[in-house]
Amino acid sequence: MIPVGRVVRGGWGVLLVGCLVLAACSGSPESSTTVPPLDPSTTQAVTQEPTSSASASPTDLSPQGLSTDRYVVVSVPPGLDAAQRSALEGYVAYDQVTWDIWFTGTGVEKADAVATEPSLSRIRKSYAALQPGSAVSGTVRVAVTNVFISSQPPNLTAEITTCADQNGLTEHDADGNDITNPDTLQGMREMVTKMVYTDGTWKAAGQRTKSKNECTI
Repeated sequence: MIPVGRVVRGGWGVLLVGCLVLAACSGSPESSTTVPPLDPSTTQAVTQEPTSSASASPTDLSPQGLSTDRYVVVSVPPGLDAAQRSALEGYVAYDQVTWDIWFTGTGVEKADAVATEPSLSRIRKSYAALQPGSAVSGTVRVAVTNVFISSQPPNLTAEITTCADQNGLTEHDADGNDITNPDTLQGMREMVTKMVYTDGTWKAAGQRTKSKNECTI
């Protein structure tokens, strides 16, 4: 996620609204809780990578296990295979890091481990445009509705569809004044995030808003 009024996303770009991606886009693929089966050769290629996430069990990806105090995963699709679980873990790592940046106003250097271009540059630009001392408080609730492996090795990519409930968020300036813009920070956001498998890990490479105030959790 990234803040508004600073960097607006288009296509697969990353947007940062007040503290999240909020500008709606059209033409995104349909979301579905039905996870398409993965070609066995794809799964094999991923599980051979020396990463713990590739061999994670369904229990490891329970909503509770993926959640923090400020970032609550409400649900994940059932029946994910190893490659899909690995991609989802990479997405959650990315989403938590970027949300923590907007929650605290610090930690942009952590984005290198979870994002690649063009997402990485957009995160840095949005961070640079933040009002000094500003921060977001509250809890974001996220439902993962679809994990789709969209290509085969060696250029493995995935699309993660989510619905984020941002209604419990507020933004304050350095003096503690409420500067929340409900149109950009709050609401229900249906997002599609493009993930790429590179150097043995999944990283975010783009994100677009599928709908605003239409998805439900």
